[in-house]
Amino acid sequence: MDSVKDVTVNLKVAGGVGHSISNHNVLHPSAIKRVQKHAFYAFERTNSFKNNSKTLPKPMQMLALSPELCGKIIQFTSHRRRDLLALCLTCKAFQREAEARIYAQLMFSDPRRALQACTTVVHNERLALHVRMFCFNQEGTRHPVDLGREFWLILQRALINMSNLEILILCDNTYMNGWVLDNPAIQFHLQECKLRFRWEAPVIRFLQHQDELRSLYLYDPLDDLSQALPQGALPVLQMFEGTFLVGMQVVRSPITHMQAMIDVEAASTLALLPRLAHLKKTLRGLNLVDVMEEISIPALELITRALPDLRHLGLFSYPMTNRHEFHKYLLPMHNLRSIELDVSRWNPPPSVPSGQRALACELQTFCSKIDKVLFWTGTSRFRWIYTTHWMHRVETTQHNAWATV
Repeated sequence: MDSVKDVTVNLKVAGGVGHSISNHNVLHPSAIKRVQKHAFYAFERTNSFKNNSKTLPKPMQMLALSPELCGKIIQFTSHRRRDLLALCLTCKAFQREAEARIYAQLMFSDPRRALQACTTVVHNERLALHVRMFCFNQEGTRHPVDLGREFWLILQRALINMSNLEILILCDNTYMNGWVLDNPAIQFHLQECKLRFRWEAPVIRFLQHQDELRSLYLYDPLDDLSQALPQGALPVLQMFEGTFLVGMQVVRSPITHMQAMIDVEAASTLALLPRLAHLKKTLRGLNLVDVMEEISIPALELITRALPDLRHLGLFSYPMTNRHEFHKYLLPMHNLRSIELDVSRWNPPPSVPSGQRALACELQTFCSKIDKVLFWTGTSRFRWIYTTHWMHRVETTQHNAWATV
């Protein structure tokens, strides 16, 4: 068991996980008293006092609390990280339960905090076993820097210890450190993975061993398909989001939802789209981002032939005039419930609400099951929903319609 000194050191690291909590706050007496009060009330409700029920239990008596009761108390205070940190210093029974909650999710954008947490996990395998989600993401930082090989070596050692990891979000802005994932000592089996790494042999070897992975986001602008996943890799993958060429690597998996950013020339896009036919039996939602307007109709024709049972389709440029050909390729899609269209190039743009309502009714004429239409005008998105009549709202937050059908 850790000594009190060791526990305090670990809590200094944990206090920085997702929140900025000073040592003074961690050890504040009022927080400890509040937690002890909750513990006493829970203890009293169990009617398990050995002494008279009117006699307050001494602090040491809380050591006899059952794991189930400790878990209930931890659950009650789990939304207040300060209280969880205080519970760790109350007694060993609470420490075990609270640490599991504190270390379950480690999320960082600051490299210094990430390095400190990884160092703790490297030197304490017991804490590493609690980690279910690890995130290091500098995408929102103004000035991401090259973190150096030593940083990634320590992070790799931490990943080796996190054998129960289920969700991994890891971004390398230099696209130079894919080797961090290529270590046979990494034993976890992920369910969800978001990576910003170059599509290269180390990353491919890592992914081919993730036989329980269900959701994958991987962004890397590729130039060719020279690096390929081996056949049979990712056998249960259901959701993919990333670049189009990487998406073409996973069409042998049972994908149900896909969003792919077109990252190749028009001719290559049209040549590769028929590969989506491998997903005919499973794919429900498809979004293709940045489809060039000049190939919008040919691309729609290929998708209609390959995937006639789609329930969501996007993101295509909707013609301002001569839409009959667009409608012709929608007719065979009898199960289509949702469609996402770009009308940014219309001049003038369709008016809100009357113009967009008319367009929604027009689309429903050709696909009778459509009850959701999303129109993009620049960076604004309008969501139209049909119940007994069409209603709309302007969306201020991103909603992935392709992932919810």
